[in-house]
Amino acid sequence: MEKGFYITTAIAYINSPPHIGFAYEVIGADIMARFQKMRGKNVFFLTGSDEHSFNVYKKAQEAGLTPHEYCDKMVERYKRTWELLGINYDRFIRTSSEEHKKVVYKLMDKLLQTNFVYRGKYSGWYCISCEGFYREKELKNGLCPIHSKKPEWVEEENYFFALSRFEDFLKKHIKDHPEFIQPEERKNEVLGILNSGLQDISISRRGKNWGIPFPGKAEEIVYVWVDALINYISAPDWERVS
Repeated sequence: MEKGFYITTAIAYINSPPHIGFAYEVIGADIMARFQKMRGKNVFFLTGSDEHSFNVYKKAQEAGLTPHEYCDKMVERYKRTWELLGINYDRFIRTSSEEHKKVVYKLMDKLLQTNFVYRGKYSGWYCISCEGFYREKELKNGLCPIHSKKPEWVEEENYFFALSRFEDFLKKHIKDHPEFIQPEERKNEVLGILNSGLQDISISRRGKNWGIPFPGKAEEIVYVWVDALINYISAPDWERVS
């Protein structure tokens, strides 16, 4: 059977309304999806919303709404915008949906059964706007390189994924399969990241009340960037096919 064609946008970070930059991305993906359908491909076109962020939580508070209420309103704005633009996606995934949560739980359970997850302490510069950590050398004059704001120094204990242990494997895989990442410039970009050295990544956060609870740790949630990333496999029904 011929393989299908799966295309996805980045899922929208809905702490603000749709903007022209994201519309540009969605329109581009829609054009590619239509082109592949014309070629007779079985196409699955995904877009959606990234909801479990502290910035979304803050926006909901400012609007006097619960996070779910705020996200419901914002999702309708995005869907209406894509409808007006004639975007013909196959699924709009929401990271707050029960279907997505089930896959996140299942994947976290699988990870916890391996030796790639461990408990550790983290300290580093954290940008609230990015909801991400930065190394000292990544800051620009002590400020977040994206938002030009001074990040907070954060120290906490959580779960880590041993990403650094995959560095050599990924380099070899890309070398042995040069077509694995296309176009060439993106492959070189990934290799540049690998050559600079991979670090283990935090996959849980403490003291947050808006997110997917981490298995066995009621006081922690799955880190938003891990939760959000999983949508790309939860949307095509990974739980059923894995």
